Amino acid sequence: MYNQASNSKKRGEHMQKYFTEKDLHGLTLAGNFRDLSKIALEIIKRMPQPVVQVCGPMTTGGKGTLEENLAVFGETIKMLAERGEYVFNQMPFESPMQRMKTEDWYKGGSQILDDFYLPIFESGFIKTLYFIEG
Repeated sequence: MYNQASNSKKRGEHMQKYFTEKDLHGLTLAGNFRDLSKIALEIIKRMPQPVVQVCGPMTTGGKGTLEENLAVFGETIKMLAERGEYVFNQMPFESPMQRMKTEDWYKGGSQILDDFYLPIFESGFIKTLYFIEG
């Protein structure tokens, strides 16, 4: 018998369970945003479909600070997961991204969007994007 409540809970489990030790180690070794994107795609491929993602301002706009914006992302991801969505949580990638932004090769502008997010979106594995205002 189909149990909607238990199915919703199963679907809403936090996506960190899809990370492997290799993925977590890779986050510390990644040398650029494309390396991070490859790790993200491997994680997303392990997730049941349909996969959704939260989008919006992290370092600019939004609530005004990275910390406050990350809190909004976290709350939104949690709410969607509790609702039963399979949410790709990009928050574990934020720390390596912030580290990379201090490197000489970082150009700013749309580099993170082009090198990290674009390959993910072009993969077709993300079926729905939920946008946070800001």
